[in-house]
Amino acid sequence: MSNILTPRHLKVGETALEPREKLSPENGEISALPVWKMGGITHGIWQMAPGTLTNFPGPETITLISGRATVTVDQTGETVELTPGDLFVIDEGETATWVVHETVRKVYAIHRDS
Repeated sequence: MSNILTPRHLKVGETALEPREKLSPENGEISALPVWKMGGITHGIWQMAPGTLTNFPGPETITLISGRATVTVDQTGETVELTPGDLFVIDEGETATWVVHETVRKVYAIHRDS
């Protein structure tokens, strides 16, 4: 059985994503597409329109493909402005607040206990 959930090759900027339920009224519209999953490990594409997303848990490694966001690691207060091409890591036990200024699209890898 394959862990690949989509076609093996995707154009990240052009691939249609599936709408997700908003976690709070402050969130922008969210969509995602998991592309690979094994146990608690998932790789995929995620997108959010302008808005704020709070308490988003790690561990997660992301590469921003498009858009612009300010991400703050809640536990340390470290704040980073993400733009296309940036890689950012949220560690195990950390949460982050995303303030999306321009619709972001990212490739992510998360690892959580299954």
